[in-house]
Amino acid sequence: MKRWYDGLRVGNPAVTLGDLVVSPGPANSRLTGAGRLDLIASHLQLVDIDLALARSVAGGEEYDAELFRVRGSLADGLLADGLDPYDLVLIDCPPNFNVVTQSAIIASDHLVIPARADYLSTLGIDYLYGNVRELVDQYNADARRFATVRRHHKVAPDVAGVVFTMIQLLSRQPIATHQSYMDQVRNLGLPVFPTALRENVTLYATNTPRGVPVVLRDRVTVPAVRDELRQFATEFLEHLQPARRSA
Repeated sequence: MKRWYDGLRVGNPAVTLGDLVVSPGPANSRLTGAGRLDLIASHLQLVDIDLALARSVAGGEEYDAELFRVRGSLADGLLADGLDPYDLVLIDCPPNFNVVTQSAIIASDHLVIPARADYLSTLGIDYLYGNVRELVDQYNADARRFATVRRHHKVAPDVAGVVFTMIQLLSRQPIATHQSYMDQVRNLGLPVFPTALRENVTLYATNTPRGVPVVLRDRVTVPAVRDELRQFATEFLEHLQPARRSA
């Protein structure tokens, strides 16, 4: 993805998203049926994209036009030739609100917000909702303002809900502290997925080098973890009906 974002800057060789797609063998070997999982890898240096953008233009209206172009670039890239007609595109975002995350939001039809059930995380959920609304309003306004730069396309991503993660259980229920913060978010009127995902440091910490998602592994030490992931996936897919394009 860093190569692709670098290609958006003037003077850098452009690549298409289709050029960057790989099909990870370990994960696909565990799939059954005719489905396939493809991947475009991220890069740690994506955090520098905001700085690169700031250096590329002087400011004022020129900066606003360039920011609008970059924010809408991923939506355009996903429609370009060279990408298979995927049933679902999942975009995993960093835990910040930089321009990379903003471009993912603009490109998405539905948003899922993973959050821990603690004070700072739940405090940030309402703040994030406000940022998303402000971003969408600003982008749609800029689309009208810079109609000659990029054809106006009104965006309106739906917030599918919050999924609570790293939950500690007692007698198969979230501990009181976690339950309290989960209830606070529900009381704000924000959508929350029924299934919460329990904490398992060992399982997730050792999973990344394997290259196989936990839900596809044969030997999971805590089967309930895999069951929770499948249940959450079912809830998410039910929310997407009848339209399933990107998330």
